[in-house]
Amino acid sequence: MTSADHLYVKAAVEGLLRAQDLPGEVVCSQPGPEWAPAGSVVQLRLGDGTGLTIHMNTAVPPDWEGPQAAARIVVEAGVLLDRATLQRLP
Repeated sequence: MTSADHLYVKAAVEGLLRAQDLPGEVVCSQPGPEWAPAGSVVQLRLGDGTGLTIHMNTAVPPDWEGPQAAARIVVEAGVLLDRATLQRLP
């Protein structure tokens, strides 16, 4: 990853949590053998167990069928979605 966009997103979401006095944390993905480049995914984890997953690039494909409900996944403009996925989403 060549940009620091994930750090700007992380800072903005942390500011929103503070401004709204909400419990939670914001975590950026770290590089590793089974993971993608640092910052590929930014996760907002709220105190009530809900959250939001933001895909910053195509290194980690969104899991539209898994435990992260489609309504809780956000993709950056450069992450393209196929037509079938777009038609299936609520």
